[in-house]
Amino acid sequence: MTYEYECSVCGHECIIEQSIKDNPVKKCPSCYKPKLERVISTGGFVLSGNGWARDGYSKNLKNST
Repeated sequence: MTYEYECSVCGHECIIEQSIKDNPVKKCPSCYKPKLERVISTGGFVLSGNGWARDGYSKNLKNST
């Protein structure tokens, strides 16, 4: 998994690849202070194909029964 981090002291932003089981990284690679925090970002998961709409609801679905 890739995670985005930002330092609350110097503002350094970075992307770190790590296992989902790993603890979050705390030490900033730029200023070396323990103030690095994960940033909540949009994921790369996209639903596509028939029946899916961008907002999660489709107005054009017809009952197939």
